Amino acid sequence: MLKVAILDDYQNVAQQFVVLEKLSKNMNLRFLGTFFR
Repeated sequence: MLKVAILDDYQNVAQQFVVLEKLSKNMNLRFLGTFFR
């Protein structure tokens, strides 16, 4: 399974532009909206 991280989603809108039903079968998606060090 492919792991994908969507970075810099500070407005929390990236999930609205992704068709999760099609992608989530083959990918492990993670949306990151806060900064990290």
